[in-house]
Parts: sequence; structure tokens; C-alpha cells
Amino acid sequence: MRAANQHAIVIIESGLNDATVIRSPAVGGWGADATWADDFHHSLRTLVTDERDGYYAEFGRVELLAKAFHRPYVHDGTYSNFRGRRFGAPAEDVLPERFVVFCQDHDQVGNRAFGDRMPAQARPLAAFLTLLSPFTPMLFMGEQYGEPVPFQFFCDHIDPKVAEATRTGRREEFAAFASFGQDIPDPQSPDTFERSKLTRVRDPELAKLYTRLIEIRRELPSGDADEITFDEADRWLRVRRGPFELLASCSDKPLAFELPSGPS
Repeated sequence: MRAANQHAIVIIESGLNDATVIRSPAVGGWGADATWADDFHHSLRTLVTDERDGYYAEFGRVELLAKAFHRPYVHDGTYSNFRGRRFGAPAEDVLPERFVVFCQDHDQVGNRAFGDRMPAQARPLAAFLTLLSPFTPMLFMGEQYGEPVPFQFFCDHIDPKVAEATRTGRREEFAAFASFGQDIPDPQSPDTFERSKLTRVRDPELAKLYTRLIEIRRELPSGDADEITFDEADRWLRVRRGPFELLASCSDKPLAFELPSGPS
């Protein structure tokens, strides 16, 4: 990429949970500018939706979201029950803005059995946590205004064997998710593609919230959060970034907090 354009910004979609992909080649790295961080999504989604199937079973604790707010690799050399091995590596030496985080993307929506987006009731909190994190946020198409249609897994393989293998693979993939049966949308069907086209029907309140959060993000200091605290039982996360206090509650009961006199 850099040979073709020395000004190119290279962002890697890597499932390694290893910052080697963005470290300098001088220290054995791959030299990319940034990398996606799925663990941030998993730790967030499991708290705002209470999903626990498949690989989500390893997440769902506020402690892990707090860890993800410092560095988004929750698995940073820890044991993964889903993988049956230790996974990931520490990334303390890497600036937070070099990690790309999200609450929706083409994988975490499109690879779901029915391509359903973040539940409507969870979207405001998910947006708050993603856009006000110390990392670089990425928005999935239509997320910013509450696009209502799903984004289903669709393809157009010419080879019949590859097409059938994709259908079979989709069915088998969701065997670990108890909430899904075998009636998975056919990825080769034009109907699956048509169902995934944006309607651009807006949720005005959600669109307004995204606009405001992006404005607030510009006021936050860059770099690591100064302090991260949480309560597992009451399911809240509190993050201090300079003079700003960010407070997120994943609880279904009202909670009372004392806020500082500065901006929050």
C-alpha cells in the first residue's frame, strides 16, 4: 500500500488480538497505522443486550468492559474457553487511537443468523460507550440514524459447490447459538440481498444523539482515560477523561450518583 501511496492510512482487520500488526517494523511489527478490536464490541454488546451464546459466553461482565476501555484487547494473553487456549497479547505500548472500535460492523451484524442490528433500546448506550471511548470509533452504515432493516449475509458465488458450501457453513456456524434454528436466510438468494438495502428511515432522536456525541468527543482529551471504576453488582462503569466524567449504567434499575461540579 505504501509503495503505491506513501500517504495511505493502513487499517488492519486482524483477529489476532496482537498489536504486532501496528507496531513499527523496526521492532518486528507489521507497520500498519491501526487495527480493529472485536473484544471491545463483545464486552459492550453482552452488557447492553445480555446476549451470552457462542463466543459471547466469555464476556458479559462490567469488569471486562472496564478493561476494554483501557485497551480493547480483553484477551491479551488470557485463557479463552471458546478457543481452548491462551489468546492475544498485551498492548500497553500502543496509543489508544490506533485501535478502531465499534458497536456494529459488517461482521457483528452481517454474520448474525438474521443480520439483525443492535436492538433499538440498546443503541443510545452503545453509541455513548463507543463514541466517547479513547479509541477511534467506526460507524456501520445507517447506524448513526437508526437504520431499521437488517444487514444479512449475502453472496453471489458462481461455482455451485462453493454456493452450497456457504449455505451449509452458515447453518453449522449457528449450531452453537441456542436461539437460532436451521431456518437461516439463504446467502445466495437475491431476496436476502434485497432485504438488506438501506431504507434511510431515520430515528430523529437517535440521529440527534449521535451528532451530539460526536461534538462532545471533540472536546475530550486524547490519550488514555485518567481513571476507570466500575461496580459489577450494580452494572455501572465510570470513566474520567481530563475534566470529563463519563457514567454508563447497564442496570435495569435506577441508580443515584454524585457527580463532580465540572463537565460530565
